[in-house]
Amino acid sequence: MVLYNGDAPWTAPLQMRDLIAPVPETLAECQPAQRSLVLDERRVPVDDLPLGNLMRGVVGFEQSRSPADLARVVVALADWLRSPADTELGRAFAAWLDQIVQRMAPGDDAPPLGATLEEAKMTLLDRVAQWPEQWRREGVAEGRREGVARERQLLSRLATVRFGSAVANELGVLIQRSEDWETLAAVAEMIVAAESGRAPTDQVGALIRSTG
Repeated sequence: MVLYNGDAPWTAPLQMRDLIAPVPETLAECQPAQRSLVLDERRVPVDDLPLGNLMRGVVGFEQSRSPADLARVVVALADWLRSPADTELGRAFAAWLDQIVQRMAPGDDAPPLGATLEEAKMTLLDRVAQWPEQWRREGVAEGRREGVARERQLLSRLATVRFGSAVANELGVLIQRSEDWETLAAVAEMIVAAESGRAPTDQVGALIRSTG
């Protein structure tokens, strides 16, 4: 049996005889004919696996795409591994879960979940409730940075059209110092309102310094 968790679908031969160089027909019956059973952990439907089977938990970890997905798997695993005899196995799952969460957590918000599966479950459930708001804030900040970058590009193009590339480069250096949309909007007005042939470089410089 092969447990496979690669990013790409499994494509290798399943029949052992397909892995062996061809032999004369008279020896064909002597070739091994075992067939591999492949469980593609990232693609097998979880509901096809029996409840209470630990492979369902393994597949659940492999297919989790959000903290909420992980939380559902961990709750089920903690219920299945209640026996004291399962303590070490639970610790192994907790350590694996911690690695997944380290990759999934926003920013640096990923302190250890706990050594036991029960500790990991409680910490994860508590943290799942906090992450969406943090992701929202980070998404807003990232969107703002992208918007500022696009506005700077438009200003540079506008300055190039009106005053040429040399002036546009000079203005580009100045506006790189500002992250404020209102300030950049004011720069755009200065570029548009400037008299033909007279670049507003000094005005823009003064504005950036006053708002920086």
